[in-house]
Formats: sequence, structure tokens, C-alpha cells
Amino acid sequence: MVLSADDTSDDSKELAEDLMAINTVFICRLQGRRAGQYRRLRKQQQQQQQAQTEITLSQEAASDGHSNEVNEGEDVSEREAEFIDETMDGLC
Repeated sequence: MVLSADDTSDDSKELAEDLMAINTVFICRLQGRRAGQYRRLRKQQQQQQQAQTEITLSQEAASDGHSNEVNEGEDVSEREAEFIDETMDGLC
């Protein structure tokens, strides 16, 4: 059996390839977690913006149906109660 210098270089080359494979796996996991975290954050922000937009639109729609003037014979508290009822109906 004869050992040559090529055997040692093959071992170190194999070791280097194994280390690169291990590093690649852990780096990909780390990047995947980070990407998932930012994806969840963006999704939550979009949902919050949609909810704010819906609330704003429902408030605008409810306020468009009511004028700021009080008609004679109309009780202010009744108008406020109607506004609250319509606003609540729009949110449910």
C-alpha cells in the first residue's frame, strides 16, 4: 500500500466541501427565517391599513347621510342615536 500526497489533498478538499455544505444549510435557514419575519410584518401592516381604510370609509358614508344642521322639532339626542345605530350596522 502506497500513500501519495494526493490522498491528503482529497481529504482536506472533502472536509472543505462538507464545511461549505453545513454553512450553506445554516445560512439558508437564517435567511428564510428573516424573510418570513418580514413577510409576516408586511402582511400585518397591510391588514391594519385595510382595516383603517374600511373604518374611514364607513365613517365617511355614515357622516354623508347626516347634515350638521338641526331641523326644527328634531331632538339632537335622537339624531345622535340614529348616527350611532347606522355606524354600528356598518361595522358589523
